[in-house]
Amino acid sequence: QWLGRLRERVGRVPTSAEHPAHALQTQWLAADAAPQQWLFDLDEGDALQGLLAAELVSPSVLLGSRRLPSVARIEAGARHHGHELAGDPLGQMILDALLYHDPDLPRALRDQALQRLHGFTGPSTWFDAFREGLVKARPESLAQSICKDNGLPFSTMQTIFESMRTLYQTKPGVPTSGQLRSLQQAKDSTVTPIAVRLAITLLLSRSERLLPRHQPDSLRAQWQPWRLGGRLNRLNFTLQTIALAAIAVPLAGLASKAGNGLALATLLVIGLALIGCQLRRLHDMSRGAGTLVMLLAGSFFMPYIALLLFFWPGDPLPNRYGPPAGRRADAGQGLQARLRQLNGFREPPAG
Repeated sequence: QWLGRLRERVGRVPTSAEHPAHALQTQWLAADAAPQQWLFDLDEGDALQGLLAAELVSPSVLLGSRRLPSVARIEAGARHHGHELAGDPLGQMILDALLYHDPDLPRALRDQALQRLHGFTGPSTWFDAFREGLVKARPESLAQSICKDNGLPFSTMQTIFESMRTLYQTKPGVPTSGQLRSLQQAKDSTVTPIAVRLAITLLLSRSERLLPRHQPDSLRAQWQPWRLGGRLNRLNFTLQTIALAAIAVPLAGLASKAGNGLALATLLVIGLALIGCQLRRLHDMSRGAGTLVMLLAGSFFMPYIALLLFFWPGDPLPNRYGPPAGRRADAGQGLQARLRQLNGFREPPAG
C-alpha cells in the first residue's frame, strides 16, 4: 500500500542514467499492475537493490520471488523470522541442516545454523538419530506415521532427503529432473509447511548453482559428430541416423566392387559414427558410456532395443553433459522459472 502511495512522488524524483538509484526507480515505476512484485524481483547483483534485498527476508517475499533467492537471504529469513516457522520444528531442523552444509554461506553463519540444529530436542527414540543424520548430510528417512503426525507430506520428505544426499556429498551432484520438478511443486504448494518450503527453496538454489552455465548447442554443433561429450536431441539423432544409413548402403556397394577391405573399412567408419550418435543421445538422457556398453551388448540379443533412443525423451534440464538444445533466450531463465513451466505454472504462486 505504501509503495502505491509513493509511486507519484518517486516518479517526480529527478535522476540521470548515471545515478545509482536510476535503475531502481525505473524498475519500481514499471511495476504498474503489482507494486509488491517489485520487492520480489530485486536484483541482488545490483549494489543498491542488493542492500534493499538484504533486508527483505520475510518468508512471503522469499517464497514469492520469481527467481530463487540467494543462500544469504534464506539464512537471514530463518534467523529473523523464526517465530513464523516455529510451528514446524522438523522443517526448521532440515532448513538449519541445509544452511550448515551450504559452502557458499560464511562459516560464522553456518556455525549459528548448527547451534540452532543442536538446540532441538525430542523425547522419541528416533529423534537423536535423525538429528545426527542431518548433521552428517546423510538424513535418515522418517516413517510415514511420523510425517503424518507432524503434518509433513511423506513423498515430499523422501524427495528432500534423497536430494540432500546428492547435493551435499563429497562430490556433489544435481538431483534428477523428476526430483527437481517434485521439489518445485511442493515449494509452490501452500499445503506444504513454510519451513519445509524454505528448505526446498535452499535445495533448489543449491541445485541452480551447481548446474552447468554453458549456452545451448547450436544446430551446427548438433551436427558435429566429433563432439562426443555433448548432447544430441531426438530430432537430430533421428535425422543423423537416417543420413548415416542412406550413406552407408551405396558406399558399401561401391566399396565392395573395389575390394572387401575397403567395404569393411567404410562400414566400420559409419558404424563408429552411429555409435557416437548413440552416445550423445544417451548424454541427452543423462546416461553415459556404461549405458552405451549395455545397449550395444543387449543389441546382440534384442536387435530392436536401440529403437528406444528414437522415442525416449531427453532431460529437459541441464545435466553434467551440458544444457539441452533450445533457444538461447531460454538459457537466461532461472531454474525455478523452467521448473514451473515444466509443471504447468504460468504465473508464480503466491508466497
